[in-house]
Amino acid sequence: MIRAIKKSLIGIYCRAKELKKLLTDKTIANGASYFPEYADRRKNKSRIFFDQLKNIIRYGDVNDFYYLYGFDIKGLRDEKAYVDYAVFRARREELMHKNTNPQVAILRDKFYFSIVSEALGFRSPRTIAVITGDNVYLFASRKTISLEDFVKNNNVDSYVKLIDGECANGVFQVQIKNGEILVDGTDSSIDNFKKLIEKGKFLVQERIYQHEKMGALYPKATNSVRITSLYDKKSNEVVFLPCFLKIGLGNMTVDNWAIGGLIVGLDVETGKLREWAYYKPGYGKKTQSHPDTGVVFKDFEVPFFKEAKELIRAYHSQLKEVHSIGWDITITPDGPCIIEGNDNWEISALQVTNHGMRKEFEQYM
Repeated sequence: MIRAIKKSLIGIYCRAKELKKLLTDKTIANGASYFPEYADRRKNKSRIFFDQLKNIIRYGDVNDFYYLYGFDIKGLRDEKAYVDYAVFRARREELMHKNTNPQVAILRDKFYFSIVSEALGFRSPRTIAVITGDNVYLFASRKTISLEDFVKNNNVDSYVKLIDGECANGVFQVQIKNGEILVDGTDSSIDNFKKLIEKGKFLVQERIYQHEKMGALYPKATNSVRITSLYDKKSNEVVFLPCFLKIGLGNMTVDNWAIGGLIVGLDVETGKLREWAYYKPGYGKKTQSHPDTGVVFKDFEVPFFKEAKELIRAYHSQLKEVHSIGWDITITPDGPCIIEGNDNWEISALQVTNHGMRKEFEQYM
């Protein structure tokens, strides 16, 4: 009884908070459309306001992807085919049993993930070291040295990653040669490097270079394929959801959508890109070609895509207790390489780049 009352009060509080957001943030009901080509079919502000109000009442939140999904355009999308993020998140967490499922810890900690990947023989970036404050543990020699000695005596071309970081938080491209440090391609000092890594535990992994075809899309970041897989215990097999490709732009050294990158849908059967790439709200709208390289997305074929799916199928078959995983894959000149697996993947990007996922959600989740 107490738990039910507490849950009800939390629901009321969250809805009140979202209602305040709807009333005070004018962009929610008057945002720019991602589909200006259908301007003659656009809903008015009042209709959009009540759409969002209905979402708050039903699900407890404002739909942050309302415009990305094209819901502001009459008849463009079947809104019932889309899954609200709050509903998806609650079901995903329930299926994960994150508090009792030890396999989830492998995905939550990049250090554990690198060890397990190597032990199972699945290709992933080689781990060079772990940095904790001023201490650097070297994997090859199995000894701990100071950060100063590491910089002075080692030449590395790497990515330095916060072990429990998300959405590209705490990820740096780091090159060290003859005591000189480049961070994200810019000269740095050891003092500045220390400031970047002073909070938390960081993994140093070899930099993986992408296939030249992937580099043609955008060369300054390693563009990665997001493949989401589910382990279906009914059929005892790994099932794939729609995929997408993450692409950097501007001067980005990572490809993450959360900090301004692009996402474009990827046909799970053919490995070919769809027509439009999308920016996250606040960074832009959509484009049919890369703004820097001019490469057209439609029918661009990702190399080694079949091999990437086979790699994921084999890996997820070893983690059967994890219901679903969002894998980030780099395509190298000689095949796919697993960068990481995410148990806390989001459905929104899949729906933006492909279609509403209600059918798949009800079938597998």
